[in-house]
Amino acid sequence: MNIRLSINRKNAVESKTDGNKVTRFQLETADLTNQAETEEIFRKYVHATNVWDADQNCSKDSYQGMVGLGLDADDGLITIEAAQEQFKDYNYILYTTTSHLVDKPNHYGAQHRFRVILPFEPSDELYFSDPDEADAVFAWAKKTFPQFDPGVFARHMKLLPNLNTDPDRFILHVNTDGKWFQVPMDEVQQLAKEKLANATGGKSDKDSKGYRYIKHDMDIVLPDRRTSFTLETLRPYLETCKDRKQPCFCPFCDDLNSESASARVKMTPNGFVDLYCSHCESVGEASGGQCLYHEDPIEPGLFMLEDRMMRVKLSPNNVHVGKICDDYIKKENREHVRTNLSRLRNITCAEFVIERQASASFTRSQYELDISKGCLRVQIPSAIDVDQRDNKFIDEWLDNLFGQYSDFIKNWLALYSYTNYQKLPVIVLTGPRAAGKTTFAEIVGEIFPDLSTDWIGDQAAFTPAFTKKLLMVDENHINKKSQYMQLKVLTGSTYLTVNEKYMPQYRVRNNTNIIMTTNEPRPMFLKSDEKPTDRDRNNFFIYQVPGINQVKPGIKNDILARLGNYIESELLQRYEKWEAQKDKSTARYGIPCPITDLANDLYESAQTNIEADAELIAEALVCGHDTAQEGLLGGGTHIKKMEFNKLVASLGLRGTSQQVYFSCLQDKGIVAYREKRSKNVRLGYEILRDKSFYGDNELTLMTGGASPF
Repeated sequence: MNIRLSINRKNAVESKTDGNKVTRFQLETADLTNQAETEEIFRKYVHATNVWDADQNCSKDSYQGMVGLGLDADDGLITIEAAQEQFKDYNYILYTTTSHLVDKPNHYGAQHRFRVILPFEPSDELYFSDPDEADAVFAWAKKTFPQFDPGVFARHMKLLPNLNTDPDRFILHVNTDGKWFQVPMDEVQQLAKEKLANATGGKSDKDSKGYRYIKHDMDIVLPDRRTSFTLETLRPYLETCKDRKQPCFCPFCDDLNSESASARVKMTPNGFVDLYCSHCESVGEASGGQCLYHEDPIEPGLFMLEDRMMRVKLSPNNVHVGKICDDYIKKENREHVRTNLSRLRNITCAEFVIERQASASFTRSQYELDISKGCLRVQIPSAIDVDQRDNKFIDEWLDNLFGQYSDFIKNWLALYSYTNYQKLPVIVLTGPRAAGKTTFAEIVGEIFPDLSTDWIGDQAAFTPAFTKKLLMVDENHINKKSQYMQLKVLTGSTYLTVNEKYMPQYRVRNNTNIIMTTNEPRPMFLKSDEKPTDRDRNNFFIYQVPGINQVKPGIKNDILARLGNYIESELLQRYEKWEAQKDKSTARYGIPCPITDLANDLYESAQTNIEADAELIAEALVCGHDTAQEGLLGGGTHIKKMEFNKLVASLGLRGTSQQVYFSCLQDKGIVAYREKRSKNVRLGYEILRDKSFYGDNELTLMTGGASPF
């Protein structure tokens, strides 16, 4: 079977430096049935599926067409076996690259590194000769093949041969039993339409004064000539670079044809990208006299939230949205930007929703701004890298911390790491100091650090915490009913309303999970009549962490060093098992939640304490309670709220609010539900229980707050 490739046979390269110097190619026919010839091409010569003018250096300007698609796997996102399965129905060539299985500490370690060439059916004509059509095809390829390096999908890209001298590191697999690969143009055109729909209509290379901008679909190529970014993906990368700047090739001149990069990109304090090119500066008039370039003022992440200009910004572990000032945009462009955004990208506060997802299965931060639905969809990856492979260490730590309930905790962690919008039980931990409660919560928080926050555990005017995936409550308010009600809202609501400073009110899809830690023996308020009847309906995992004899310094770092592998192996297996069986599950909160002995005791004591206190109040109310400061309280036929509050205070009861006690007495039929009046005079609430209930018909006064029992 014959295919066509661009090949340079004049230079058999021996190093990457040699390969970078190769810039001219001839379009040739290669016989894939000739094993020796095929192996020679991919071990000696620079080649490409792009075709350029044979008399010009390979570049976007000299591009003439394509004869296939070249894919490069370099980041460990796909294995050779997975690629063979993915492309088994097509004719393809798969060969390993120079760094296959080489341990690269700064680039994901030892990984399968290889290329796949998907040849088009040979023809007298080249495919996708129009540059705009070619760019649309490459945009489709970036979206369709996310496991492969997006940098190779460009009109100027060439492919280096495998230069590893170890024959065991070179694998060549040719499949000629499939069909020719065809680019689905309907998908390409649909993607182009979506891109156009998100465009502002006014974007161009130059403004009215001839100033050229960095366009948001431009490829910024790094000095290795293989790694490229768009502006949106470049920003989080620059966050990791020293001084937030990086050398690159200039997209405005023929810099790519030179031996070294002449430009640099730098992110400003406001998060915008500037590009300076020394080559453009040296040629002067030939570059239009411009050597400093700013990014196009209308970027994909800009939109209007009613009258406020908003901006979506990527970072390595999060996607941020916030208001920006007009000062961030050049003065002469402000009216143009506001007009276009107001006309094409305007969302009302009432319809605006953020759906923020976080999962260990995601590989990078990304977002989709759906203007038509008023929705910003966000995906956040885990921040935990694989460092040490020692699952036993973490298993033993969790087993020691949670004992018989460690299996529940591992399942909870699996769902937290891999699911979104899945309601999970609230974890409530109590116990002595230095037992590991806070350490556990902090370690969970490190999985998605930008989506974790401390929370006071109660209602507040501003609610930025509702945008997070993990809320950590440390030393929470004890026995506070408002907190309990807030927890019920958080665990039961599909959407939450967010109030942030300097931001209009908006909604988020509820993705919150909660861990509470305290040293108090009664860690939270509970309602006695809401005691769960079984594990499938239990919403609170209430557990007393056992004390430890010796605190191990550095345990948190030891766990975090092993957590990446634990997430990708043990927790992933648990999640996949849950996913396969979830349709059969009857658990209301994702997984069955154990009802611990402590939880049972707390529910029972909540019931006993309140009812016992209510009976103590009832006797004082019916029989009367003599106090030194207020005199006689109660003992009549009616009671007013103010007198009742003084009565409760004089008894020294602090178990719950006075209103809770009053409602309890009403529910027990001791006090009437409605207040009585006589000729516009407030009598108070009628006391329905007779004094005879307490044995002697004669008045028996309680004094000094002493208990009658």
